Amino acid sequence: MFVDWCFVQAFGNGPAKELLCGKFDAYTPNSAQYYKNKGQYNKIPQPGDQVFFKNDIRICHTGIVTKVTGTMVYTIEGNTSAGGAVIPNGGAVSEKSYSLSNSAIDGYGRPDWNVVLQPEYTPGWNHDNNGWWYADSKTTYHKSCWQIINGHKYYFNPDGYAVTGWQVIDGRDFYFEPRAGHPLECALYVSDRDGVQVLGAF
Repeated sequence: MFVDWCFVQAFGNGPAKELLCGKFDAYTPNSAQYYKNKGQYNKIPQPGDQVFFKNDIRICHTGIVTKVTGTMVYTIEGNTSAGGAVIPNGGAVSEKSYSLSNSAIDGYGRPDWNVVLQPEYTPGWNHDNNGWWYADSKTTYHKSCWQIINGHKYYFNPDGYAVTGWQVIDGRDFYFEPRAGHPLECALYVSDRDGVQVLGAF
């Protein structure tokens, strides 16, 4: 449970479960199997992986990979002791190292770090298959709000995309430029004094 405990301390209970493929488990063969079921079990390590060790019968011990070189893998392990051998019941937390070819290493579970990584956005207008969206910083973007950008008004839906065409917002009807490729695609239209629809300037 040492690895589970470390993940909970670092990321919280919910994200830790997701990183460990859905469950906490004191039985190391089960922990390894959760990674295998998700296609996240590897033979080549990376820092942050969960390493699994085996004896003649089954997977019996685990730890966290902290460093990898061309020949060695470095770990931190609970319920172990110092020394070069795999110690599955040592009663201590130790930093250890092993040859990459060590036959006691069964493999490495790789957490899906996208669960906890904060994406970095390019500030300004961005476009993907779902439409236009606007990042106001490297970590946030507009959603569920009106915004005036470069003198024109836009509405961003709960998913963060600028709406187009006719929309009902707070019980009122609005019309936004729907033509893809238009210089002011998604901008709000307003009526002039003669009732003509024109792109609004704010």
